[in-house]
Amino acid sequence: MIGRVIRIRASLAMYTVPVYGTAALIALPIGLSLHVRLWPYPPYTWFYIVMIVLGPPMLLGHTLLNYSLRYSRAITVTTSTLGEPIGASSLALLLFHQIPQPLTVVGIVATLFGIYMVISEESTGAG
Repeated sequence: MIGRVIRIRASLAMYTVPVYGTAALIALPIGLSLHVRLWPYPPYTWFYIVMIVLGPPMLLGHTLLNYSLRYSRAITVTTSTLGEPIGASSLALLLFHQIPQPLTVVGIVATLFGIYMVISEESTGAG
């Protein structure tokens, strides 16, 4: 909700750079205090770390959500993230022929219905 208020007035860069920078500055000392091993890792591990940070799960994904905050309500943006497991299940079905369990299908249908209700409420201007 705070992001929504700020994003109405601030550009994407003016919002994300301080937010991501603050998150990094908080996460590093916590990791060090918990004795999380930060090095040495082989180059291929650093490659995958960079891909996770820059790719859809992190930087790109979160930045798209923050971009959306300027144009949609916070509830709509956060509700849309509920579709991630549905997308993962769909990819598992397409790529690995992994058929979801019946209860998972029920959860997918219920989640899609909930997402639809929130998005349709925003598009009708209610709320």
